[in-house]
Amino acid sequence: MTMVEVLTAATLTVAVLFAAVSALLFGTSSWLRGMGRISAESEAKRAVAAVSKILREAMAVVVDANGMGLTFRYPVRDSNGRYVLPPVWDGVQRRIAVESGNLVLREGTAVRVLCRDIDPVDPRTGTSYRIFTTPGGAIIREVTVQIVTRRDGRFANEAKGRVRETVFLRNVPQLTR
Repeated sequence: MTMVEVLTAATLTVAVLFAAVSALLFGTSSWLRGMGRISAESEAKRAVAAVSKILREAMAVVVDANGMGLTFRYPVRDSNGRYVLPPVWDGVQRRIAVESGNLVLREGTAVRVLCRDIDPVDPRTGTSYRIFTTPGGAIIREVTVQIVTRRDGRFANEAKGRVRETVFLRNVPQLTR
């Protein structure tokens, strides 16, 4: 009788330990998936905020036909940092575009990566998307910026973050009197 009790107690102990370890592993993988998603979302949010800040100062914006890049101009500022009136282009070529899976800002000869690991597929629709879209018209007054980023998922599944924002522009390409 004692041997049966010992075997029953050992079996129950092993079952309880197995259940506890399984719950711990499941919780850890969920936590890692959540951390990956937070990382991807915050990277996309940071990139959209940077693009929004850059474009709000622009005086002329032209979006590429494929929506994967745009060129823009800044107006000249005086020595006090105020804009010269009427607005005149400062002569520096500026462009934001996807290059090798990264969102890159080019200002003259300077290059800066705004966001790494841009995903070409929108996770909500499952299709490719345009990063920059406009409602159309002769003068662009707003640009919708959508960025989807992905994280590698070394410990969990690949995580994606998606952020979309509409940027309202000054966009006065040329003034005449």
